[in-house]
Amino acid sequence: MQAHIARACTKLEARVTKVEMSKTFAKGTGLEPEKTLTREALAEPHRIYASTSEREDREIELLSRELKDTLKKEILSER
Repeated sequence: MQAHIARACTKLEARVTKVEMSKTFAKGTGLEPEKTLTREALAEPHRIYASTSEREDREIELLSRELKDTLKKEILSER
């Protein structure tokens, strides 16, 4: 029984979504991904997603854009 539970826990830990990876990467670069996602959700309160994958794709897009903009500002400020 314990071996079965251990395998189930390992499988759950192994399932890291792309959104979670994006959030972790953003946090590692000093961004606040939850703030970004909350700001966007409040900016478009009427937005409805047809599926979970559509919502996740949108979150990844937002986090990627925020990261790109931050890196761009940093690069341009070094000139």
